[in-house]
Amino acid sequence: MNLVVMVVTAITFLINSKLGALLLLLAVACFMLTAEGNMYERLLKVIVYSSAYYTFDIFGGRKRLSVCIVSIALLCVLLTFNMLTRGARVTVSSACKLIALIVFLGSYGLSVWTSHDSIEMVFMTYHLVLLAYLIFIIPVAKNEELMQTDTEALMKIFIHGVCAVAITLYIQYAAKIAFGISLGEIYEYNSDRVIYNVFFYSKSVLSLYLAVGLLYYFIGYINNKHISALIWMGVFAGAILLNNSRTGLVCFAVCAGLYCIRNAKKVVGSIRVTAMLLIIGAVGLYIIQLMLASRASLKGFADDNGRFETIIEALRLLPRYWFSGIGGSAADYTLSSMGVSVHNFFVAYLIQFGVFGGLAVNALLLSPVFEPKNRHWYLLVCVVLGGMLFANWHNVLYVVPLYLFFLLENRSGCNQKFIL
Repeated sequence: MNLVVMVVTAITFLINSKLGALLLLLAVACFMLTAEGNMYERLLKVIVYSSAYYTFDIFGGRKRLSVCIVSIALLCVLLTFNMLTRGARVTVSSACKLIALIVFLGSYGLSVWTSHDSIEMVFMTYHLVLLAYLIFIIPVAKNEELMQTDTEALMKIFIHGVCAVAITLYIQYAAKIAFGISLGEIYEYNSDRVIYNVFFYSKSVLSLYLAVGLLYYFIGYINNKHISALIWMGVFAGAILLNNSRTGLVCFAVCAGLYCIRNAKKVVGSIRVTAMLLIIGAVGLYIIQLMLASRASLKGFADDNGRFETIIEALRLLPRYWFSGIGGSAADYTLSSMGVSVHNFFVAYLIQFGVFGGLAVNALLLSPVFEPKNRHWYLLVCVVLGGMLFANWHNVLYVVPLYLFFLLENRSGCNQKFIL
């Protein structure tokens, strides 16, 4: 879908969420009616496209029934029905994931049952259940040759969405500075500090989303040396500065460093790439200085702004809630003395679903990290690292496409052992 259309849709959401939802539904209809491929491939395109607007529901509201979540649920139902009717074979790896999934679902049900606000908890966490199920079902469907999808086309749609959000952030900033118009999520803490979130739930999550785009074009430039990749890197670097969050910058630096280390010959052998890395390092240091200058409350770049205290509090409460967890609603956090959610998904899921459920879902979410040969490994590790570096994910819908790319690109099942 054209980048301009995605930008227009994003801006429309900021101005009138109901009208934005209508434009998104029209785009979905276009995919379903005109896109090539079977039903599964069309649903994948809808999921990837709508993930850029994951915070809005079908009718323009927030945090409920989004187009993205409906598409994921429909994909899960269709794949499950097909797997059951075909008698699909299950590999050893998928069997292990199925065991972890069953443990998580049992703990999740217990956590919902004991929650002080079960309905809110379901709406706050059901997207996580669907992602965990996708991590299990996609490899099984791929082995059955149901998901032979062009991931390059899907990745292009996803990156267009990230680019659209970055451009929308610039427009949001310009509207506020030039005309005093507040579009979307803008928070003014002090006279010298304004946070621009577009329509994301937090600046850390938006920063992490932008870091994925920056890393994508960074890897693209090293491989292809296209000037357009450098231009988009500049766009994302500026967007991260406007967003004023360190999380995305740190995650990009770590993953870019890993890529350079593992591809040292390619990097060192090119003068242009080496010069580009030096420029990136200088620009990164300058951005860090600007971030620290605009946030006087921080003692330094390593200052966690009090987030580590919530992790300590969660671990302190874990022995009391080790079996069923505290739940995931606002009432659960308040009544358990936590007060606020933990900015680390690994610890957050332990305290929400108990030790067994938390370890099970964390095992599913972290399983791709141990398959570094996948070409989408760096992008996925970027969001996983961010989720464990005081960003959390708040809502996993925006990371679902990265898991899909990874799982659909997984190595062929010819060398895998089947148990069923």
